[in-house]
Formats: sequence, structure tokens, C-alpha cells
Amino acid sequence: MISNVCASVRARRCASAAPRPAAAPAKCGLDVPLALVWLTGIASALSIAASADRSADAAGTSRDRIASRSASRSCCLTPSAPSDRLVEITDLSLCGPPSIGALANVAGVTEKLWSPYDEMAVAYQRHAETSPYNAHYDRPAVLDTLGPVAGMHVLDAACGPGLYTKELLARGAEVTAFDASSAMLELAKANAGGKLVRIDRAVLGEPLPYPDEAFDAIVCALAIHYADDRAGAFAEFFRVLRPGGAAVVSSQHPFTDWLRKGGSYFDVALETDVWETTGGPYDVRFWREPLSSLCAAATSAGFLIEQLVEPLPADSMRDHWPADYERLMTRPGFLILRLLKPAKRTGLRGSESTSDAGALG
Repeated sequence: MISNVCASVRARRCASAAPRPAAAPAKCGLDVPLALVWLTGIASALSIAASADRSADAAGTSRDRIASRSASRSCCLTPSAPSDRLVEITDLSLCGPPSIGALANVAGVTEKLWSPYDEMAVAYQRHAETSPYNAHYDRPAVLDTLGPVAGMHVLDAACGPGLYTKELLARGAEVTAFDASSAMLELAKANAGGKLVRIDRAVLGEPLPYPDEAFDAIVCALAIHYADDRAGAFAEFFRVLRPGGAAVVSSQHPFTDWLRKGGSYFDVALETDVWETTGGPYDVRFWREPLSSLCAAATSAGFLIEQLVEPLPADSMRDHWPADYERLMTRPGFLILRLLKPAKRTGLRGSESTSDAGALG
């Protein structure tokens, strides 16, 4: 497929300020448009698979329905969790000027859409700790793409139950985390293991409660497709990341989502999946959009695309979930972007400018 087509390639900024669904893909870099041509070119070859997959999903097994499960929530408006001596939790869901998303919260619309995350929090954590798609696919691939983090200040964006927070702490990072679900934040606090961690209640895509250039790196795992404002989320990541830092963002693969849901690959559409948990089924909404749209949201914020990774499952999945392993060896489930914020350099006259050199690596 298109794994690593953008590795070590500096992607140019998109001309448009925000992604728009269009017949022609936005140009997000030197190699990304070519990758999209490849994707479109094999679409007809996979049309039969698409039809079969949609039929399977309709009948579907629990494993297939929860394959696109996320480690993050977007817009639950419930009281923030109490703070304790070691883990600071603040309620910042209303920080900054109100946006369309905030107005929807006030109207109770978004709260209704995203309330399942509080209800399923414990069941989700139990699933994500050991599930094939989380523990043996997304987490190892994202952490490998991020690289060493010892001594770095890392933001775990839309942290969910804090499984990445726990792993980043174990690898020697200083961690700050946020999520919109108070139930998830309680779990994240527990997973911090008593270590000094700042955990905030904030919404992905809304203004974040952090100063400019506060973090050395950002991890946003399986969350960006749940944000109503993806461009806003990338803009905030760019603002709080130091020059030369990297943001690693994983998402459901747009091509696979298109095969599952049908319609036009270039649609930007709010879709629904059903997650089967021990607490019962939950309807979960997510945004389906083409790869060009996702890349445009990142590059319009100022990021350079260093790597575009279509991960393969870890060998450990093959031993316990051979069917899932074989499936992911033949078609991708997730997609990872490693995004760089250009390093600042001093020009000939002493003024600051940006450069694609000196990035975190």
C-alpha cells in the first residue's frame, strides 16, 4: 500500500485554510497525492471486498464491530474528577472563546452523542489493555513511531483511560494528559500509579489550557477521527509543541472506513459504529474523511509530514488472535502520521524564521 511513502519527505503546506470535500484531493505534500492516486487506483480491485465486508459487518461479530475502538473521547460535559496530592485534575472544558462545538454542548446535542464514553469507561479499559487492535497493533506501532521519550515532556492528547500515559511514564517521560470524559480521567489518574502527572479535562479540537511551545512531543492515539474540529485540534497541537518537536497521531484508516461504510471515498461524513462491551452495545460516532482531508488539516496548521505509516500487527497478535493477524496483514486497519513542527532558526539579520531542519528524531 502506501506505508512510509512520506518517510523523510518534507510535505508542503496546503494552500487552503481548512479541508473541504472535493472531487480532487488536496495537495498535502510531495508524495501524499501520489499515494492517493495509488489508493484510488486500487479501489475498483477492492470493490468486491468492500461489498463482502459490508455484508459481514451487517451480520458482524463483536470483534469486527469493536476493531475501530478509540482510546479517546471528545465532548462529555460531566463534572470534573476531584484532584489529589499527586495528580492534578482540572476542569477546562469551557476554556477559551465558545466555538460551534461548545455551543452544541450547551444545547445538550454533543453531550448526547458522546455520553457513552463515561458509561463504558471501565469496560473499555479492560478491553484496550489486552485487545489485539489496541495492545498488539496501535500501541506498539505508535510508540515505535514516536521513538525514545526519556527526559521529554510529552502531551497525551485525548488520553482515555491513560494506557499511553502509563507507558510513557515507564519510558522516562514527564507526562501531561487531557480528556473530555471525567470517568476516563479517573482511570488515567489510577494508571499514573501515584506519579506526578498533570491531568486536565479538555476537549480535543477546542482551545487547550497550555502555554505556547510547552511540550517536546505529542501523542494522540485513535482519537482525531472523533473530534468535530480536526483542523482546530491540529492547530492547537502546533501551538503547544516546541519548534523541532513531533506529534504522532493515529487514526482509523480512511480507506478501510470507506470500504466498511460505502459511499464516496471523498465524502466527509459523520458515521456510527456499534461497540459491543460487557456493559452492552454503544453507538459511537466518528468522522470519516479522505486521507487528503486529514493531511490538509495537519499541514494547514503548519506541520510537515515526516512519516505516513500503515502499521503491521505485532508478532504477538499472531499467537493469540491469528484471524485478526491475517486480516491486518492483508489490509490496514489504522494509519499513523508523524508530524514535525519546523525548528526556528536565526536569519542573516537576526530575525527568526522556520526551517525543516533540526526536528526531533
